[in-house]
Amino acid sequence: MAKPTNAGFGIAPVLPMSITPKGGIFLHVNPHANNRQQLKMLFLTNPGERIMNSDYGVGIKKYLFEPESITPVIRERIVSQVGKYMPHITLTSLELVPYQENLGILVAYHSSNGDDQFVIGSSQI
Repeated sequence: MAKPTNAGFGIAPVLPMSITPKGGIFLHVNPHANNRQQLKMLFLTNPGERIMNSDYGVGIKKYLFEPESITPVIRERIVSQVGKYMPHITLTSLELVPYQENLGILVAYHSSNGDDQFVIGSSQI
């Protein structure tokens, strides 16, 4: 099955949604910002949370209090979910960094509009 060439691009609302001074909603027109938002949504969504798409999501919150030995499971879940739901992104690096009782995730990726990186820490979860 060929990967879509234009998936993930376009205009998307900035989340959380907010009203512009003209009464509309703020939109991402920057594809890098849109990709980062899509990744964050994928990481934070629990499997079963989306109606009609019960497999979508990494569910990173459920791993917060697990031992460090669970990181290969988290890594595999991230890789498989990005491959399935974000085919326009190719992961180039994925680091899960335990720090005291927190977890940091550093994702570097390539998309057709260039390379970028995305960082999420447990303080953002």
